Amino acid sequence: MGLVRALGLAWMALLLGVSGPAFSQGNNPRQNGASPGPGSGAVSRPALEASASLKQQIESFSTGAIRFEAGVTGEIRRGVERLSRSCQAAPGSAPPSAALAQAKARIDAAQAAGQRALTDSASRLATVQRDTAAAIAQQCSGSVLGFFKSSPCQAADNLETAVTMLGAALNRYRDTFDERYRLYREVVDLESRECVRPGFTDRLLQANDSAMRAHEQSTPARLGQLLDTAGQLAGQLSR
Repeated sequence: MGLVRALGLAWMALLLGVSGPAFSQGNNPRQNGASPGPGSGAVSRPALEASASLKQQIESFSTGAIRFEAGVTGEIRRGVERLSRSCQAAPGSAPPSAALAQAKARIDAAQAAGQRALTDSASRLATVQRDTAAAIAQQCSGSVLGFFKSSPCQAADNLETAVTMLGAALNRYRDTFDERYRLYREVVDLESRECVRPGFTDRLLQANDSAMRAHEQSTPARLGQLLDTAGQLAGQLSR
């Protein structure tokens, strides 16, 4: 029952505010993001402020939702390792029971749904990276020393850093998300070898549904919001 309890405890931590700054209304990129103005001179200072704000939002997202996912996956990893060490049964060649086959199908379907959302985010990230490079070329082509950078160039620099941070957060989340579902498959194997009591996998997946499903929906949604903000700012700065 340790794995099930780990999911529940981790979810309670999220509810108590581990990722609160990343999801708070005050950090909504649609509210804090820059909106295009009538000309580059008129929007240089708002763009600089918006790019700095975006960096803060992504950092908050990384230390909230992404760290939460990594923490849950780490707890499950340690639990599976303990179960594996304590199991004396050799891997068998018999097919899994109908219940375990159904559990594996649930795991496959849930992971595939999450991967589709993350693939879409990765595609959008590539577009934002391209537009950010255009913003750097547009705003910083004449800058040599950082001290003499214009506000638009500083904003483009901030945006480039923010987009790099966002890419790292996306990659980390995707890696830990995939690892979590790989570990669930290992639990299926452990149950098929009678290393855990019958029904253990089903209880674990029920805990996953109640503790992680909302997180699996909100994290790609938040990624999308941050990508929207970065894309809007890149478009503004590349004109």
